[in-house]
Amino acid sequence: MTPPIVLGFARNPSTPADVLVRLIDEYGAAFDVRRELRHRRDLPPEIDDAPEASAGNRPPAEPEDLWSGGQRVTYPLLGPVSARTIEWVLAHGTARDLAAMAYSPSLPAPLVEQLRRHPRPEIRRAVARRADLTSAQITALADDPDASVRTAVSVHPGLTEQQRASISIDLGTVDLTRQKPDPTRPPEELAASVNPLLRRRAACAPDLSPALLDRLADDPDLGVRVLLALRQPAAPPRVLLRSYLEYSGPGRATLPLKPGFPTEGLAVYAADPHPSLRLLAAFDPDAGPSLLVRLSHDDHADVRRAAARREDLPSERLVAMTEDDDVDVVYTAAANPAFPVDELRRRYVGLPGPGQPEPGGTH
Repeated sequence: MTPPIVLGFARNPSTPADVLVRLIDEYGAAFDVRRELRHRRDLPPEIDDAPEASAGNRPPAEPEDLWSGGQRVTYPLLGPVSARTIEWVLAHGTARDLAAMAYSPSLPAPLVEQLRRHPRPEIRRAVARRADLTSAQITALADDPDASVRTAVSVHPGLTEQQRASISIDLGTVDLTRQKPDPTRPPEELAASVNPLLRRRAACAPDLSPALLDRLADDPDLGVRVLLALRQPAAPPRVLLRSYLEYSGPGRATLPLKPGFPTEGLAVYAADPHPSLRLLAAFDPDAGPSLLVRLSHDDHADVRRAAARREDLPSERLVAMTEDDDVDVVYTAAANPAFPVDELRRRYVGLPGPGQPEPGGTH
C-alpha cells in the first residue's frame, strides 16, 4: 500500500516539482498515486503523464526492478531499459507491460515497428506518442482502425496541419481533466491548429495574452472553452458562465466561485428544476433575503450550501443552517464571515475540548 503521506504529497499543490518527479519515479505505478495526481490541475510542465520525466537520470531498468514490495510494477519500463528487460517483457510481459515499454527510449527501431503493428490498440496508442516515429509510421498510425490510436498520433509534431485535418479522431477517447500545456510550442501556434487537442494545450498554457484568451473563449470545441475557464485566472466572464452551463465534469462546481464569474441576473434560475442551475441564483448580488431564505431550504444540499455562502442571508437562518443534515452545509454556514459572533460565543466558546470533562462535571 502507498503510504498516506505520499498520497498527501501527490495531491498537495505546494509540493515542489522536483519532489513530484521523485515521487512519480518511485510510486508512479500505484493506482492511488495516479488517482491523486489526476485531481491536480497545476502539474508543472516537467511532469507529464508518467514517470519518464526523471527517466534520464536512472540506470536502465532490469527485470528485477519490475517488482516493488512484492507487487508487479510497470513504471520502470517507461524509462531506459536493459536488453535483458526487453527480452523478459517480450517473453513474459503482459499487454500493460508492453504498453509501458512502448514509451521507452531504449527500444530499437525494429521493435518500435513491431509494437506499432501489435494487435492490441493500447500498445499501438502508446507507440503513437513516441517523438521518434518515422513519417511512414505516423502515416500508418493516422490510418489506424482504432480511434484512440488515430487520436493519439493526431497531435504528433511530425504532422502538418493539412495532415492533421485529414485524421478522423474521437475526442471521447481523451481525458479532458488530464490535459497539460505544451512548453515546446508557443501557445499562439497551438491555438491556430485545426486539431482541438492542440488548442486545448494552448488553453492550459500560462500567461496567455488577452487576445488569445478572447479567441479561445469562443473556440468551437467545448473542451478548449472548459479548460480555459478552469485553468486561466483571467478567463473572460462569458466563457466561465458558458462552461458552467454546458459542462458537467470535474471542476464545474468551482466556476461560480471564480472572481470573474458573471453573477448579475442569475436569479432567473431560482425555479429551475436542475439543482446545479438553481444554485446559481444564490450568486446573484440582487437576490433578496426572501429568495436566499427560500434557497437555504432547498431540497438539494448543493443549493443550500450556495445560499449558506451569502453574507446577507438573514442571521437567524444562517445560525439554523448549522443544524443541517449535510455536513458541507454546516461547514459553509459556520465559515460564513457574517455568522453572528455572539451566537458563536454562546454555542462554542468555553465548551470542553476533545476528551475534556464538561464544566462542573466529575473529574
